[in-house]
Amino acid sequence: MRVVVTLIAAVLLASACADDPAVPAPVASPVPTSTVEPSPTLPPTSTPSPTSTPSPTPTPEPTPTFAPAPVILPTVEVVVETPTPTAAFPPDLDRKLDAISLQAAAIRGLTNRGSFERRLVSSEELRQILEDNLAEDAEDIAIAERLYSTLGIIEAESLLSDILLDVYSNIVVGLFDTDENTLSILAEADEFTLSNELTVAHEVAHGLQQQHFNIRDIRDDYEDNSDRVRAITALIEGDATLVEIIYRLRVFDDRQREQLMKESQSVDFSAYRAAPPFIQRVVAFPYVEGANFAIGMFQLNGDFSAIDAAYDALPESTEQILHPELLGVDSPIEITMPDLASELGADWSELDRDVMGELFLAALLQGALPVEAANMA
Repeated sequence: MRVVVTLIAAVLLASACADDPAVPAPVASPVPTSTVEPSPTLPPTSTPSPTSTPSPTPTPEPTPTFAPAPVILPTVEVVVETPTPTAAFPPDLDRKLDAISLQAAAIRGLTNRGSFERRLVSSEELRQILEDNLAEDAEDIAIAERLYSTLGIIEAESLLSDILLDVYSNIVVGLFDTDENTLSILAEADEFTLSNELTVAHEVAHGLQQQHFNIRDIRDDYEDNSDRVRAITALIEGDATLVEIIYRLRVFDDRQREQLMKESQSVDFSAYRAAPPFIQRVVAFPYVEGANFAIGMFQLNGDFSAIDAAYDALPESTEQILHPELLGVDSPIEITMPDLASELGADWSELDRDVMGELFLAALLQGALPVEAANMA
């Protein structure tokens, strides 16, 4: 079954909102660094693929959602087993979750066409879910591992599956199963935090997206184009992250926002920071640039109407997320590649064929070159 994964975005969304809750300001784009730790301006990231979660910035905000892609990097949907709930929600928490869901739906401006089953899962259960999912994609991950090793993204002896499992386990805090309409939260019933509340708002947004835009299936036609899948994922995650940003502004008071910051600063991102810069960068992409993209769409009309329209005219490339002014104006040029394997001889064979795009190339350069040189390139 397919699920949308939510991760901690505290570091990704530092100072992401304007004074006016109705018109959030764009999130500061991450400044790529050449080291494993993300640049100071990018809360949790400074490298590509599955979004980075580098050291928290001075004003970290917790929890965005994201979904790992089957191979290279995380995308929004993931095939996983349904997690076993650790316990039923007590009545007072159940009522609180109802209120969060209503507020999130009102912010997003979409009618909730049904209820979401809610579950609590432990960190051990969540890690097992992620491990099982990665095992299902072992063949694709093995190909990506060879590519990453050849390009110098990971060390020759490193196992990509282990890196991804450690990163995801470190930052994933919620799941939304689009098949089962189930929202799973990494939380304790007797210790439900403000960060957990934002996670629920983010995941409810994914539930509404599924009801209205069928996010489970909209990327299926682009399985041989990872760049477009990442772009669509950024639309989905940026949309839900914007709901989270506005929720934080409208629903939380100053005291709660200060408490939220303290919660964010206590989160351990060590596994994320230990990942190669490329992987950090790609993991953070849907939450950082995706959020900026969504904010830009929101500011066009002061509501979510332009974002709604984007689901009917999906972004075609990560370039259009990084440079929203190119959406619908500058379409990618299809390139026909020759059969290189036959030209090289009998000892050669093609393992895979895919589309990289601006994000992949930027992340690759940012992980290997000084910041200024990478940005200029």
